[in-house]
Amino acid sequence: MATTKKTTKVKSKVTKTKKAATKTNTQAAKAPAKTTTKKATKKTTKATAVKAANKPTTKVTIRTTKNPLRSLFLASAALSAVLAVMAGWFMNQMSYQVFGSFLTKNTILSKTETVFAPAIRVIAEVELRWILVGVMVLSALLSLLIATRLRTRYEALVKAKISLLRWIDMAIVSALIVEVVALLNGVQDLATLKLLGGLTIVACVLGWLAERRRLDTNGGVKATYTLGAIVGVMPWVVIASYMLQTVAYGQVRSPWYVYAATAATFIGLLLYARNHFSQLKGKVSYQIAERRAVLISTTMKFAFAIVLIVGLSK
Repeated sequence: MATTKKTTKVKSKVTKTKKAATKTNTQAAKAPAKTTTKKATKKTTKATAVKAANKPTTKVTIRTTKNPLRSLFLASAALSAVLAVMAGWFMNQMSYQVFGSFLTKNTILSKTETVFAPAIRVIAEVELRWILVGVMVLSALLSLLIATRLRTRYEALVKAKISLLRWIDMAIVSALIVEVVALLNGVQDLATLKLLGGLTIVACVLGWLAERRRLDTNGGVKATYTLGAIVGVMPWVVIASYMLQTVAYGQVRSPWYVYAATAATFIGLLLYARNHFSQLKGKVSYQIAERRAVLISTTMKFAFAIVLIVGLSK
């Protein structure tokens, strides 16, 4: 019996020893597997980082679209500057007298009572080329200001569909051109010349007001436009009467460049008014009408100036 107990104890010890050895072996086998997994994860992370670094980066470039209206004003400024240089260089010294009209005493007929008679006094004698140079330089400066310094304000006004700066440009330049056309056709009284130019400015102001009224709910667009058209035609009634009197009473015709400059200005202003009417009626968008207005204005100035430069060349 004692021998049997001892044998059983020895067997149980051997069994415990084997189990402990088996646990140790399994733990040792698990440990390398964990370290291998960690190493593999690190290698994978590094490889991903390298690939990400080697990927080509795409640059996002933002292209700014050019504003066609700004380009038109810049072109108008450049063209006006070139025409100013051409006028000063190539035109001859043709000059016109500008005088003031008044009443004076007729010393021959004033015996028992004072008899009045019309009289004139020469205020200035101006060379036509320097008038044209001044008009073209002023036009270039106004266009350049709208395209550069006043660009933000101009674009905001165009978005609001009230192009005040363009109307200011048109009013000043067209008034001066109408005065030159009147001077060419025989209107030499200073007050009359300024009245014709003032009527042209009033017509442009009424055109701008028609645009403002179109945005209001009160209406009155048609009445304002019609009034502006009537005021704008008045200077041309005076100019036409002087042209007819030159032929009828003076029995002479003006030079060809006078008729050509008159026709170019009148057609340009007529197309300008027609474009404005189409815009007010909603036949074209405001952006298109604005672009057409700048094109018509630039073409009119070019035609007017080039006719005088060619007609009065040295």
